[in-house]
Amino acid sequence: MKILVLIEYYKPGYKAGGPLQSLANIINNFPQHEFKILTKDRDLGDQIPYPHLKKNQWLEEDNSKIKYLSPPLVSFQEIYRNLKKTNYDLLYLNSFFSLFFSIWPIFLHKLRLIKPPKIIIAPRGEFSPKVLKLKKTKKLLFIFMVRLLKLYKGVTWHVSSDYEKKDLIKFMGSNNKTIIAPNLPFINKENFFIREKNRGELKIIFLSRILPNKNLDFAIELINNLKDKVIFDIYGPLEDYKYWKTCLKKIKSSPQNIKISYQKPLLHEELVSTFNKYHLFLFPSLGENFGHVIFEALSTGCPVLISDKTFWRNLEDKKIGWDIPLKNKTKFHSILQTLINLDKNEYLKISKNAYQFAKNYSKNNQILEKYNYLFS
Repeated sequence: MKILVLIEYYKPGYKAGGPLQSLANIINNFPQHEFKILTKDRDLGDQIPYPHLKKNQWLEEDNSKIKYLSPPLVSFQEIYRNLKKTNYDLLYLNSFFSLFFSIWPIFLHKLRLIKPPKIIIAPRGEFSPKVLKLKKTKKLLFIFMVRLLKLYKGVTWHVSSDYEKKDLIKFMGSNNKTIIAPNLPFINKENFFIREKNRGELKIIFLSRILPNKNLDFAIELINNLKDKVIFDIYGPLEDYKYWKTCLKKIKSSPQNIKISYQKPLLHEELVSTFNKYHLFLFPSLGENFGHVIFEALSTGCPVLISDKTFWRNLEDKKIGWDIPLKNKTKFHSILQTLINLDKNEYLKISKNAYQFAKNYSKNNQILEKYNYLFS
């Protein structure tokens, strides 16, 4: 099948997070399909394009072709021209609110200026309450308009979970064709790494875009209340500098036994070697549609301590981590203290469980079958 994909940000970018990785994992798992990807020539928030890449022409990469559009060509006219000239069986849109990479193609389809055999839209969590809070009035007005015009009649919606389906129905109604296909996971091809662990110490990583909804300030507060030796390293692009200043104030008030450092944004190929340095991934996010980074941590044998606002639930029962309500700070603190008190052998059991869980999950053929159904 020939699949034309529209997405604002794609590899070699990394700052857009989950949607980019979700698409990359789909393409890696389905070499039998011919993917063509239309995207921007720069990463989220960047003013300069990716270096050493030819722009505005189809480039071969892995089992896909990618066209990187420079800003003058991210336009109504250029998107229309590419949709008309490209031969495809399926149009796959990776956003609901992206003007050029989703809304405009839908309008062209409604006006019958393009006639794709099939359209799939993956909103990538854009109907979740935490995302709709940003520019809420504008977004709700747009939703009202498109429902009134029946603009999305006949399209197929790709959602990754029952939670996302409920969010979609709440705003777009129940009379839509919706297919649940969980996001495909990252596969760690490296062997299990045994971490050194002594009682009375803990090395913790936070890896995410620095934004209020990722709840880094909450994580810093938790760690500042610990009495033992703790290293807490923060990785990720600084997107909200006002919020980062709030976090910095809390970092500066850390006691002497706590060492908190900002490191850098990570390239995807650096994930495994970086996670291998830490005993725990702390991520008290206000909400994640899937949370690729959570699975990526588990796949390296790094247990996770997260909120109960993500796809990943009942982790304590699986003995691979914890998903805790954010209002229960006492529970968060208790778990951190328990981890500090573990020795190498006690910790190793949890680490092995996390690695094995991720390995088993990545071999789940039922997920691949759902994508076959989605594309069929």
